[in-house]
Amino acid sequence: MIRVLQAHTQEMDDPAEVAADLLRQLDLPSRLPGRSVGLLFCYLDFLRQGVAAKLCERLPFPVIGCTTQGIALPGIHDSLLLSLVVLSSEEHIFLAGVSEPLDRDADERLRRLYRRLSLSLTGKPSLMIAFAPEIPDLDGDLVANSLDGASDGVPLVGSIALDVTTKNRNAQTVLNGMHWGDRLALLLIQGPLQPVFFLQELHKAAISRDESLVTAAEGNMILRINHLPAVLYLEKLGLVRNGEYDTLFAIPFFLQPPDKARSVNACRAISPEGALYCLSPVPQGSRLRFGTVPERFVLDSVNEMTAAVRRAATAGDFSLLLFFSCFTRNVALGDPLEEMALLRKGLAEVGLPFVFAYAGGEFCPRALAEGQDADRRPAGGEMPGAGGTFRNEFLQYSLVGCLF
Repeated sequence: MIRVLQAHTQEMDDPAEVAADLLRQLDLPSRLPGRSVGLLFCYLDFLRQGVAAKLCERLPFPVIGCTTQGIALPGIHDSLLLSLVVLSSEEHIFLAGVSEPLDRDADERLRRLYRRLSLSLTGKPSLMIAFAPEIPDLDGDLVANSLDGASDGVPLVGSIALDVTTKNRNAQTVLNGMHWGDRLALLLIQGPLQPVFFLQELHKAAISRDESLVTAAEGNMILRINHLPAVLYLEKLGLVRNGEYDTLFAIPFFLQPPDKARSVNACRAISPEGALYCLSPVPQGSRLRFGTVPERFVLDSVNEMTAAVRRAATAGDFSLLLFFSCFTRNVALGDPLEEMALLRKGLAEVGLPFVFAYAGGEFCPRALAEGQDADRRPAGGEMPGAGGTFRNEFLQYSLVGCLF
């Protein structure tokens, strides 16, 4: 069993005093269980003001996490928060580390991080929790595939960090009070664990009737649409004006590749040459339509997920609920706190500690149909309704959850 302690603050004026208050909230025992780790989520200014660094200086265990634009806990939800969740156990091993900068050789550097952390383990971890940086040319699918391959299929949950701007260029990952804009932070958990995963994806959003063709693409870059430079095509549609694209990330790109299932993608940046950097690879020849994230979809998906969590929580001995929601879902709401308030209400009767954080992209195992990749089994848990068959994936416009 993993013991969970939680603390939070909205104050940052005196970093030393705020750190002391957080420690008082945690009320750590004089002798912690054998091993512990902290999961930290915070608004960017808590790093800038030194609150996170002061807190980590006073904790006798590693602390890993990222910046975000909204957090929900059992007792509070808000945009301007720092949250710390402490996991302690006599039965589990917690290993935390950060990668080398991912501006190049990202696949090998991610695999090297996993190998370095797992060297002291006698077997496979039960769960990986990852916090990825926001780098325009870093492919989210590559991150999921690299960690999946390095670990031989250990379940992965996590997020891309967020900052306080729509272009998300100052997002930070965190380890032990230090923070970076170009490194992935990774936590491995080994021990008796049966994680259950929950996923709500964007499927039925309104899609424009007009269909375009991606006529040139390279990796996660769209170079040309309908034979026009990509940014020029978006300007003709009015999606980019005077080079500004602050709201473009909130518009789902529904892509139908020539030989794959339809997927949803997002534009994260525009290159100086007018190419669109997307969160995932874009096959040349894909058909493209634009969609929306309806408010009703966001609220319905929260209700569906919390109902599924309530059912699952009664069927096992669990310690913590961990949720990540794409920040574009928040943009669709009239009240930016509505999703977090609804989730808190839906989880009120579960009686478990939980933490919710907004993400710039989400990592979660996806349940597979019977017979699809049937040799892949989760290390220590099952996807609901999938007979234990899953694949780690990078997701967008989604709400994901992990119960463990």
